[in-house]
Amino acid sequence: NNGHMFYIRCNDLDQRSNLIAHLKKHEISAVFHYISLHKSPYYIKQHDGRPLPVADQLTDTLLRLPMYFTLSDEEIEKVCSVIIDFYS
Repeated sequence: NNGHMFYIRCNDLDQRSNLIAHLKKHEISAVFHYISLHKSPYYIKQHDGRPLPVADQLTDTLLRLPMYFTLSDEEIEKVCSVIIDFYS
């Protein structure tokens, strides 16, 4: 279940990298951690080799935003504002 995650999708890997840097500049930690199963160390040997372009695109474009129990409303507003500023 991914109900514990809050993420956004960027347009491409460059945009995601730039957004991570922009957030970091504002002391906001956002990370990526999704790796396509067919490219994972365990499964790569079992994958039949067919292309999985959507999974590969998600690997490059998903960005997990900060979400934790003690996150205040003000901190949520800051994260939203900084993301809006990036895309403005």
